[in-house]
Amino acid sequence: MEIRFTKRSARRHRVGRERARQAMRNATKIVAGGSFEDGEPVYVLLGADDSGRLLEVGVTINDGRVLVVHVMDMRRRFRTMVGEE
Repeated sequence: MEIRFTKRSARRHRVGRERARQAMRNATKIVAGGSFEDGEPVYVLLGADDSGRLLEVGVTINDGRVLVVHVMDMRRRFRTMVGEE
C-alpha cells in the first residue's frame, strides 16, 4: 500500500517520515479520529519508532493509498490507551 505525506500537516511537529513509517509499522492501537476536511475518516495509529519514541500518526485512506496528515509525539490521552501512563 502506498504511503504519502501531506506537506504541512505531517511535518508540523518536526517528526521525520521514516520515524512516522516506523511508528505505523509498530502501531499497537488504531483509534478513530474524526473526519478530515473533505469528510474522509481519519484514523490515529499509536506506536513507537525504532528508538522507542511514542508517536501518534493521523492518516486517511483513499483509493488504496494512505495519506499521512498528522504526526507528533504521543499525547497523554493516547499514552493511557497503550498502557504507558
